[in-house]
Amino acid sequence: MNGWMFIPAQAWGVFAEVSPFESIQRHLNRPVMSQITPVLLLMIVGVAAIWAVLYLVDRVQRVLPQRPVDDRPAVFRRLAAEHGLSAEETRLLMSWGAALPDPVLLFVDPRLLEEHAARQPETAEAAVRLGRKLFDSAFLEPESATSRG
Repeated sequence: MNGWMFIPAQAWGVFAEVSPFESIQRHLNRPVMSQITPVLLLMIVGVAAIWAVLYLVDRVQRVLPQRPVDDRPAVFRRLAAEHGLSAEETRLLMSWGAALPDPVLLFVDPRLLEEHAARQPETAEAAVRLGRKLFDSAFLEPESATSRG
């Protein structure tokens, strides 16, 4: 038995020995393929390397803790919206909070609005109204804030 296929002895004159890999090998051994093969291999290796790097970067980013984004104006606007403040009230609070290290503190500490109302009597009424809207009963009148000492 020659080759991998059984061919009867009387057919040897008609058929040649058949090998499925011989045609592939002949195709790959052409002169043109010898020039293209390294390029194709490099492209395949390059694509695989890029995919591996992107996969690893994605995995590392999922494992590492995410740094918080410092978007204070957006947080301020979101808090104003959650408290149901109008655009005018939001602008007023934003202008008062401009002197603070973080304007969001106006939503956390009622004393800041009380101090503002005591310092600026012309906007004291608006400060009291906003203080009651933000802090409900925890907000004191400006005169009681100054009497606390």
